[in-house]
Amino acid sequence: METVAIALRNRENAKLLTAELEKHYKVLSIKNKDELDLPFDLGIVDGPVLDDFQQRIMLRRHEEEPVFLPFLLVASKKDIGYATRHLWKVIDELICTPIERVELQARVEILLRARRYSIQIKNKLEEIEVFSHAIGHDLKAPLRTIKNLSIFIKEDCALNLSEKCRDYCNRVVAAAERMEGIQDAIFTFMNTGSRGVTKEKVNIEGLLESLLKDMEDDIKKKKALIKIDARTELVTDRTLLSLALKNLIENALTYVQEDTAPFIEVSSRKTNNIVVIEVKDNGIGIPETKLTEIFRPFVRLHSAERYPGTGLGLSIVKKAVELLGGTIEVRAGQEGGSVFIINLPQR
Repeated sequence: METVAIALRNRENAKLLTAELEKHYKVLSIKNKDELDLPFDLGIVDGPVLDDFQQRIMLRRHEEEPVFLPFLLVASKKDIGYATRHLWKVIDELICTPIERVELQARVEILLRARRYSIQIKNKLEEIEVFSHAIGHDLKAPLRTIKNLSIFIKEDCALNLSEKCRDYCNRVVAAAERMEGIQDAIFTFMNTGSRGVTKEKVNIEGLLESLLKDMEDDIKKKKALIKIDARTELVTDRTLLSLALKNLIENALTYVQEDTAPFIEVSSRKTNNIVVIEVKDNGIGIPETKLTEIFRPFVRLHSAERYPGTGLGLSIVKKAVELLGGTIEVRAGQEGGSVFIINLPQR
């Protein structure tokens, strides 16, 4: 049974609410700040209590995160103006006196339902975290064993293996390496944003220069030309923005016609309080009918044999951009290829 904590200075209101709510819930009467540390699922307070307990309530709500701990404020109609000063800080709902029984039941149930959903979400996130750990660690060991044993067989038994058997070993190694790439991508996708968003001043051009230095080997191998015109600065999470841009550039390096050197342009500009980042490429392009699908996980428009990848790169980009409070879209380039457009708040 869920517990409703009542902390009202008005004794008559406290008596009426207790009598009504104890029919359906366990009722806890709060007399002092220390009793706010007791377990409960919904708090009901009035203005005087809110004035005295506000900091303690905020602390208790913070301790419950990510689970939602709702608070309902009881106020007279003449005090609504006073009440709304607090409403968005520590209070989730407001009910006016005289209290209607049906309205009370509805508001209490809605707030408790929201708490139940938040508990379910927390439990699901914990399950995902366990699954993510399995992908990132537990599944890698047997896969690495399969890969290494295949290499050892090919090397140690080379004289006794037929050409067909050597081909089998090579295919096992290649499949294991593809699976390792998929595992890494899933792990990255599931953990993107798990540490929260930490904002700092970021120079986009400086971030890109550092990023391209780390990707130097791949860029040289592809004989790619990358042009940067991105002197804009913004306040954002450096790691998430770097992750988004890295995946877009890797995408542009991969999806080009055979024997075509990739040409990538990254630019930025400021429009009002929005920073716009564009990544243009000369790749194979995206069919117009597929433009809304490509950001979904595991959506591939081409076979992995022709264009290697995991099908998660653009999903990671979208997730990172949305965590930054932004949006991403894609359109066909005027001279072929694609143009990815990221819109981010300047702060």
